[in-house]
Amino acid sequence: METPTSPSPATPWAILATIPRDSATDAGADLSLTPAAPPRVTILTVPRRISPDPTTPRNFPSVVASDPSGLLLFSATQGRPTGPLVPVIGGDLATLLCFSSDFGEWAEKDIEYPIPGRPWGSHSVISHQGKLWWVDLTLGLLTCDPFDDMPVLRFVPLPEGKALPCDVFGGGGDEVDKCRWVQVSDGKIRFVEISPGVEPRVRMWTLAEPEAGQWAPEFDVASMRFGSYKKTGLTEKIPVLALVHPKNPDVVYFFLEEHLFGADMRAKRVVECDAYELIEPPSDIVSSRFVLAWELPPALTSGRDAEAHACGRPDLPAVVHSGNVRLTGRKDAQPSS
Repeated sequence: METPTSPSPATPWAILATIPRDSATDAGADLSLTPAAPPRVTILTVPRRISPDPTTPRNFPSVVASDPSGLLLFSATQGRPTGPLVPVIGGDLATLLCFSSDFGEWAEKDIEYPIPGRPWGSHSVISHQGKLWWVDLTLGLLTCDPFDDMPVLRFVPLPEGKALPCDVFGGGGDEVDKCRWVQVSDGKIRFVEISPGVEPRVRMWTLAEPEAGQWAPEFDVASMRFGSYKKTGLTEKIPVLALVHPKNPDVVYFFLEEHLFGADMRAKRVVECDAYELIEPPSDIVSSRFVLAWELPPALTSGRDAEAHACGRPDLPAVVHSGNVRLTGRKDAQPSS
C-alpha cells in the first residue's frame, strides 16, 4: 500500500481513543498515555479500579470529552456515555450535573428542557465559547452556560432537512455516528455527513451564527472519487466517519476496514493513511464515538515531544503520566435514552 506523505501539524494534536486500556497492574498506578502522531491512535491507560467490569463492545468505560488544558471527562458508567445532561423522559425538565474542581463534588441543577416529548440521543458533548453543547446527531444541539445561576437550555436544530425521526437507527443508536459527526474544528462547530445513495457524498456545514442557529454549507464531495484514494490501495467500500482535523476542517478522517485515513476534501486527495489500533470495538461496528481529536496541552508537547515535532519526527514517543493529564469522572450517571 502506498502511504501518503504526512505534513507535521502546526499545533500538536492526537487522535484519542475513547475506550482506555486496562492497566495490567493496579498497585498505586494512575493513568498514562503515549501520544502518537495522527493518523495513529493514542490510547489512554487507566487503573482497573476506575472501571473494574470487563470491557466489551457494548459495555465499556469511555472518555466523554477532552480539553486542551489537559482535562479529560471520563465516564466509568458501563454502556453508552451520556455527558452531564440528563433529560426527564417525556417531561419538560432536565438535570444538569456540575462538577466543582474546588470541592471535588458533583452538584445537580434542574433546568427546563426545550423539546419535551422527544428523547435526547446524547451522542457527544462539546465545550465551546464558554458554553456546553450537547449533540444529538439525529436532531441538533442543546446549549447553555453551566456557570449561570439559572442556566437556560437553548435548542439549535441541525441544518434544514437533516433532522431524523427518533426511531431511525433504533432511536439514534449505533449506526448514526458512522455517518454523522458534530464537533469543533478551527474554532467553529462543524456538522459532517456521509449522505446515503447510489453515490454517497461527504458534506460539511459550519454553525456560522450560533445565536441564530444558522448553518453555512462548506463542501459537497462525491465519496472518495479521486485518484490518490485509489493509489493508497484502499478498497472502494463506503468508509465510516471518524473525526475532523481540529485546526483544518477541510481534512476529514475515516475508518475503512483496518485503516484510518485523512482526506483533504477540497483538494480531493488522501493526506494520511495508516493501520489503527483500538481496545474496542471490532472494525465492523467502529464509529466516530470511539475517537476524539485532542489538541495536546503544553505539558504533553514540551521536552522530548516538542523536540520530536521540531525535527520532523512526531512519531517519537513521550510517555505522559497523571501529573500532566487530569481525569474527572462520574460513576453513577444514568443514561438519558
